Amino acid sequence: MDVALRNVPSGRAPMFSLLFPASVTLQGGQAASIEFNPETGLLTRHAQREPGGRLEYRVESLLDYVAPEGDHIADSPPGDGLRTGAAAFSVGPVRELAERLLREADVPVEGERDAGQIRRAAQAMVNYFRTQFAYTLEMVVPKEGQDPILMFLFDTKRGHCEYFAAGMVALLQSVGIPARIATGYATSEFNDVGGHYVIRESDAHAWVEVALRPGRWETFDPTPPGELQSNQRETSGLLAWLRQL
Repeated sequence: MDVALRNVPSGRAPMFSLLFPASVTLQGGQAASIEFNPETGLLTRHAQREPGGRLEYRVESLLDYVAPEGDHIADSPPGDGLRTGAAAFSVGPVRELAERLLREADVPVEGERDAGQIRRAAQAMVNYFRTQFAYTLEMVVPKEGQDPILMFLFDTKRGHCEYFAAGMVALLQSVGIPARIATGYATSEFNDVGGHYVIRESDAHAWVEVALRPGRWETFDPTPPGELQSNQRETSGLLAWLRQL
């Protein structure tokens, strides 16, 4: 995958790629120190340069990579708060809702589950959020002492992508299915003139990754797809063509 970044800051900055990056080649003779953190999947570079420049590189990723047993990415890196949330939601309305969705999907509520059952449980939750919840950037403030995830799941049922992802992770973890929030960018804007995808700051997005088995994570996105499409620029017509030029 060839990537070109505009307005690149100086010093340490993230480099975008698909999991798992195997090699990175900087274009134009640029020099930098590149690091990969296997615990977070984050690729970063550190360079002394003036901010606001352009960075071009080619990255090759292992799309079918499966980490060896005992050497897979941590379910929940220290300090991210997800384990605390899982324990908090192991009883109560979140757990009850998750159990109902699992039963409707014909997935065991207790005991071991195979990859197919875990995938079916996750997809049932995706369908639930996409049909019963609404996307909005106009958020209300939780009441004093109210958990924002509980507010989203049982009160407002409205929120942005981070609420959808957090709500689904809470449901999955409450019934013992390893899940985590992933953040990045999602776009469908393709520049036909330049032959590349355009990714903007407004394309920032959050989704869910579920462990089907140790080392094998699969992506699920509970946010209604119409939200992503609404963020994209018009890609047809004269004005869109002029923008691409």
